[in-house]
Amino acid sequence: MAIKAPLAKRKGIAILSLLMDLCGLRALGLLATGSRITLALSASVVLVVAGCNVASHRSSANFASGGLGLSRREWERRHGPALAQDSAEVHYRSQDGGSFFIGFVNGNVHSLRRFEAKPLSLDEARNEANQLIPTDSSLTRTFTFFANKEAVLDRYHSESLKSRFSGESSNWTGGEPGDFTISYSTSAPDNTVDGFGIRAGDIP
Repeated sequence: MAIKAPLAKRKGIAILSLLMDLCGLRALGLLATGSRITLALSASVVLVVAGCNVASHRSSANFASGGLGLSRREWERRHGPALAQDSAEVHYRSQDGGSFFIGFVNGNVHSLRRFEAKPLSLDEARNEANQLIPTDSSLTRTFTFFANKEAVLDRYHSESLKSRFSGESSNWTGGEPGDFTISYSTSAPDNTVDGFGIRAGDIP
């Protein structure tokens, strides 16, 4: 007759299995008899959690960006705590008196709206925006639109950005994984820029 492990131990093994699944780790060998299983379970849970933390740290450490794709924790480490938050965006004050409105997806910066403290030239705004995107970004195309005012849209691609969001189409609307855009609106008559927007996908 088979002897079942006590309920607490069986629950503990189930929790360990779940942790391993969440971390994407292969099953760990457990000692299946007597009191040794409790010690093996405790040690294995520690190892699994530590492995998850290391994997997460490495993933973040290998991703270099000034803004787009950063975790919320890293964004706030660099830019300070939020001023306000609604269901769509979180508001931050920049050191120069301007503002950032950030949209997070899965805890990472998915969209960024920047409002300048004072108007900039298009070249100045582009220089600033380039400090807020992944370091491996490459410009693929530029569009200029004319309506009530001129709007410029730069399309980019970043291979490293793919790792920050899943491949679901909703994360890359209008584009492919790794695509993102930066849009600038200029004001007549001097064509100055009051702000810009950065967003994953291929939409303004």
